[in-house]
Amino acid sequence: MCCGKRREELSSYPAAKLPPSSSRQSTAGVRSHRAQVAPSARAQAPGAPVSVRYTETQSIVARGPITGRRYAFSGANPVQSIDPRDAAAILQARFFRRA
Repeated sequence: MCCGKRREELSSYPAAKLPPSSSRQSTAGVRSHRAQVAPSARAQAPGAPVSVRYTETQSIVARGPITGRRYAFSGANPVQSIDPRDAAAILQARFFRRA
C-alpha cells in the first residue's frame, strides 16, 4: 500500500481522546492558555509595583500568572514589590495581603 492510501485510511478513523486526568492533555491546555493571555499582557506597559505582604513564616515562591515572574516570600522577607498585572491573582490567596 502506498503512503497516500495509508494516510487516507488513517484519516477515516476517529481521533483518539485522552482522559481528562492525562498530564499530556492538561499541559497542552496550559500552554495554549499562556499563549493566549501572556503576549497581550506583556505588551501593556506595567504600572507602579504593588507591595504585597506574606502572612506565613515558611518560605514560598509565588509565580505571577501574567508575567511568569517568580516572587520569593518568607517570614524573614515577607514584603515584595510585584508587577501590578500579577497582583490581583496573587492577592486572592489567603496568605497574601496588600502591604
